[in-house]
Amino acid sequence: MRTLISKLGFINAVLFVIQRILFRISAGHIRLVKYYIYGQPLITHRSGRGKKISITPAMADNDNIFAAPRRREMILARLEQGSQCLLAEKEGEFLGFLWLKRDDYQEDEVRCHYLLLPKGNYAWDYDVYVAPTARLGYAFLRLWEEAGERLAEQGIKATISRIDAFNTHSLRSHERLGARRLGWLQFICIGRYQLMLGSYAPYIHLSCSAANEPAVQVHVDPDKLQNTG
Repeated sequence: MRTLISKLGFINAVLFVIQRILFRISAGHIRLVKYYIYGQPLITHRSGRGKKISITPAMADNDNIFAAPRRREMILARLEQGSQCLLAEKEGEFLGFLWLKRDDYQEDEVRCHYLLLPKGNYAWDYDVYVAPTARLGYAFLRLWEEAGERLAEQGIKATISRIDAFNTHSLRSHERLGARRLGWLQFICIGRYQLMLGSYAPYIHLSCSAANEPAVQVHVDPDKLQNTG
């Protein structure tokens, strides 16, 4: 427990233990999900590393888009809602991917629709995945370089993402690229009932079906992004 507290902090460590216990004893019917909302400035200058890695937009006709441990129907649903997948490959081998969606994003882990405000300035980035065999290479960096370059050409100022509060590896990886924590969301899911608490409107929301999911208004303060070190 002491090690867990040192990694997550006291509150998150307690929440992590509680969610593991509840998930197990309820056979998955009770879930506690906590996200931090991060803002990240675009990487607009190439490092020159990983030149043999190709980063290209991918659709369902590229088999490598299904190479990560993700459900096929989830990938297809992301494409259907207009998300873009940037795929990292080397000589045809899958290395990883990164997903982008301008202005809004339909969450696929809990019931939630994120709205990025002001509209037209930001894009949602999510599910940055790098294959285990490629994690010591430059695939992660190349994905972000390509994403930054493409989004900058579209007039996007920064990317916004939600990161599992218990995933310290992902949190640190984003922070090393200049990401800054902007807010938080907590979901308590019991069967079909879901309670959302958070630092964004509507702040508190109770729903029992997808027809009544919260539309979370993520207002981005550009000054917080500019002050990122």
